[in-house]
Amino acid sequence: MTQIRTNAILLNCSPLGESDQLLVFFTEKIGKIRAIAKGSLNSRKRFGGILLNLNLLELELIANRSSEIGFLLNLAEPIKNRSSLGQEPERLGAAYALAELIEKASADLEPEPILFELLEQGLDGIQGERNYREQMFFYLLRLLEQLGYLPSLEFCAVCGKKMAPRSNQYFFSVSKGGYVCEDCRKKSVKGLREISAGFAQNLRAIRRLSPDRPGRARLSREDWIFGINLLNDFIGWQLGKPLHSLNFLKRLDLDL
Repeated sequence: MTQIRTNAILLNCSPLGESDQLLVFFTEKIGKIRAIAKGSLNSRKRFGGILLNLNLLELELIANRSSEIGFLLNLAEPIKNRSSLGQEPERLGAAYALAELIEKASADLEPEPILFELLEQGLDGIQGERNYREQMFFYLLRLLEQLGYLPSLEFCAVCGKKMAPRSNQYFFSVSKGGYVCEDCRKKSVKGLREISAGFAQNLRAIRRLSPDRPGRARLSREDWIFGINLLNDFIGWQLGKPLHSLNFLKRLDLDL
């Protein structure tokens, strides 16, 4: 019987039958996995209510060779509780956006220590920092870069020419994958989104910040919502479907 012990972030969970749960973890040692938690819906003694999305846990997993679901969860011990995120729906949605991107875009059973560290840092920043909106954009861009989906913000996505450092007008192509220069725009690239100079420069500035200084960026409420829509359309194009978490944040703003 093969056993694995590893730290992991719980990305998602759902009922499986009457008493079990299907859990999706992003683990430090073996990447994204699915596991069954036997009896976890009916017994508080088994896991003590710690199987909450986004929590950081230490797991003991047993290889489950009799099922397409690769592992059984034998033990789970809490390392970091993130239940306080539930007190602020927008902050919670921002944290879920990072976790959902990892769940949808990362490969199964491929160790990704850099992705794991980025996700953990991003969830900490969104949970603990006042400027959680800027934290979300910073870490979304870092995760997209590590996954190979970073939009082109410094060079034209069509011709590769370096974008002008200062411009009064920017254009973004979801299908081409980033900013489009003035010359290429004139060649009738379809589906361009016009972007304010302020937002375009802020997004590029956020991208350039170091991991210990994402809080130096500041986004207006208008830029926050515009960025959610733009990045979700881009992610939806790249992955085949947008992130539910970003759709939730957009609806939340409309309800305010």
